Amino acid sequence: MIHGHTLDALLSFSQKSSHFWIFWQNIRGFTAPLFLFASGIAFSISTLKRKEYFYISKKLLDRIRRIFFIIMLGYALHLPYFSLRKILFDLNFSDLNNFFNFDILQCIGISILILQIFYFISKDEKIFLKLVSFLTISFFFLTIYVSKNNLNLPLFLLKFFKNSLFPLTPFSIYLFSGCILGYFFLSYKNQNIFFFFSLFSFLIFLIFKIFSFKLDIIFLRISVLSFISFLLFYLENSKANFLKILQIFGKESLIVYFWHLPVVYGWVLNKGLRHYFSGKLSFSEVYLIFLLILIFFFIFTIFINHLKEKNKETFSKIKYFFYFSFLIPFTFRSY
Repeated sequence: MIHGHTLDALLSFSQKSSHFWIFWQNIRGFTAPLFLFASGIAFSISTLKRKEYFYISKKLLDRIRRIFFIIMLGYALHLPYFSLRKILFDLNFSDLNNFFNFDILQCIGISILILQIFYFISKDEKIFLKLVSFLTISFFFLTIYVSKNNLNLPLFLLKFFKNSLFPLTPFSIYLFSGCILGYFFLSYKNQNIFFFFSLFSFLIFLIFKIFSFKLDIIFLRISVLSFISFLLFYLENSKANFLKILQIFGKESLIVYFWHLPVVYGWVLNKGLRHYFSGKLSFSEVYLIFLLILIFFFIFTIFINHLKEKNKETFSKIKYFFYFSFLIPFTFRSY
């Protein structure tokens, strides 16, 4: 994620015609689907077998609050101005079009919200599986329809499905597929289910490829993602310190995702590295910056994770300090 964004933002235009760049662009197509696929698996593992999500409970309300927070963070990254008043009264169509762009955080948030609602309605895990399977198939055909037709929807809703970086069609399919795989993993308690899911998805890809059906790439990606998950589960219980650091990095992935974007691309509050170095750096220079950013976030996530687990009260105070430091000037600033 950090690697792809850093190269994309800073690498010189001449280097972007190299064979490595073309190869990397193909590999990079798996980054967002992997993020979504893992989120779907995580949803199943953290939700299924838990009856408190079948009714209105404190856990359910806390989960919904976190989901809406993720969605809000996604839109916050597209703020055109650091002023609520200016956003309400001075937005032009270009600002609005950019603000409503559906990014990976909105895609994850809305997709998980849909799954949470389905789980609440179903009151039964087998019914939930059937609903999610139907939902996944429906979104596959909806993706085909959206790609061929114009949608007569308000801009806000249109961005859910089209003309965004990560619209629900097709990207929610990866998250729903991860959720289905997570269900079978919990049912059989065997990581080999990931391998069989990979083979099954690859078989569908081959069939689609042979008969020239559209969107065959989705099944190829799901196959590869399932196989990656299969390999990662064998590292799950490793005692290597480096892998433990990676696990911490994964736990704090939301923080890493949100904050590395202002560093690389800039935000409403700052000018990122792209502003100063866009299209100017060689591979060696970009990789040096990438390693520095990566090391910084490794250290930062270890600190945050330690604070969360060892001193929750201090972490909570720091968190709300940052929230209010942003919200108060954003709300009252007039320009």
